[in-house]
Amino acid sequence: MLSLDDPRWHELWTGYSVASRFLPALRRLWEDPTTAKQVVSEFDSENYVCHQCSVYHTTLAVIPHFIYAAGRLPPGQRRELLSSAGLDALLLGVPFGAREEMPEPPEWLVADYDSAVRDAVPLTCEALVVPPSGPDAERDRLQLMAALAGFQGQHRLGCLLQRATGWFMCRWCEAEFDLLVELGQSVV
Repeated sequence: MLSLDDPRWHELWTGYSVASRFLPALRRLWEDPTTAKQVVSEFDSENYVCHQCSVYHTTLAVIPHFIYAAGRLPPGQRRELLSSAGLDALLLGVPFGAREEMPEPPEWLVADYDSAVRDAVPLTCEALVVPPSGPDAERDRLQLMAALAGFQGQHRLGCLLQRATGWFMCRWCEAEFDLLVELGQSVV
């Protein structure tokens, strides 16, 4: 895992945010993993390492930090970190493979990423065993299942599960709807 003080952060290919913008958030996560919800929210809202499903070398470098922090939390508090890392893993592929739109990443970066997603599988399984709770427990559970599929390289299944947690648009009337609401509250 790339140390937060390593100057290579600033040499990594990124398409949206330079490392100096998000390293303070990673440092907060490193110092206190209970800040996970706020850090993931910041990463999502600021599009630090994933923007409109585009991923970068910085995405590969951040995932190990999210997974490491998840491992420092009790299983019931890991969802945000694992769901975020799992979605990025769906976009990057497991194991990581060369992409047309991305310059070839350094070998050490790919090795760190591949190792981290292997570590994420048991962490996600432990999180899935915790009884669901909260106002949107079914959606949270589906996001963890999508992350697990992503960490295992099951791209189609992960995308299907991830898609079920979002909004759909009817191709005939163009109305938006939430699949989980349409199916009722007992989906999972």
